[in-house]
Amino acid sequence: MKLNELFALPPQSTLSKRLTKAFFLDKVPLLSAEKRFLENTTNMTMQIVASLKPETTNVSVYEDKKESYKEVIIIAISFAESNFEALAVKCCEILQKYLPHHLLLIAYNDTHLMLNASTKRIAANDATKRVIEENYITAPIMYSYSTSILHEFLKQLHFAQLDKTNLKTLYQSYIRAIIAWQIAQVNNSYQVRDGKRSQEDVQKLNKIETLNQAIAGLQMKIKKEDRISEQIAINVRIKELKEEVKQLKEEL
Repeated sequence: MKLNELFALPPQSTLSKRLTKAFFLDKVPLLSAEKRFLENTTNMTMQIVASLKPETTNVSVYEDKKESYKEVIIIAISFAESNFEALAVKCCEILQKYLPHHLLLIAYNDTHLMLNASTKRIAANDATKRVIEENYITAPIMYSYSTSILHEFLKQLHFAQLDKTNLKTLYQSYIRAIIAWQIAQVNNSYQVRDGKRSQEDVQKLNKIETLNQAIAGLQMKIKKEDRISEQIAINVRIKELKEEVKQLKEEL
């Protein structure tokens, strides 16, 4: 994957610096499960692709009492394992948890990629630490198969397309691109929306996921139910939930 072409970043912001597992294993207070994950995931490499800060982008810092955007770091994680999605999700979780910067993570293998961003606030008891507020991650995207939606999504990742008012708005541009991709998987239309509308859409996407899980649970329940009256009641509830899902999708 040609990462420099993917993000089209200013040349002075690009890096090619390896981020080793040894750094996390030796210097980070990992949980036992996190340590085992890194030790057991052998075919994985991490590389710092870019450092976006005032000196390299001419984009100003954003700071207030709750947030600090002094630098946005882009990190690429490549995998050769078969269970790509599970490994990517776990690796992104660890990096976002322990690195205090606002990170844009791109996990990829030979055919698919996943993009991840997390908003973080300053920890109340330690200004050097961060607490994740919201996490945004795509499902695996088959980048080797080009579509108009994929083309629009990738175009929105280019530096020229980002809101460069400050580093917070720049980072939020990446988040809006991720949200727009998630919505496009529902309504087959890629459209980047403003921050308020994007957050409303995220709430609807989360609601759709919750409703679909409830529907799946009821569908399993009805298979085990012998009473006709109860089967009818469950079917009625499933129909109601499906109608809610349909309405939410139409609002996206």
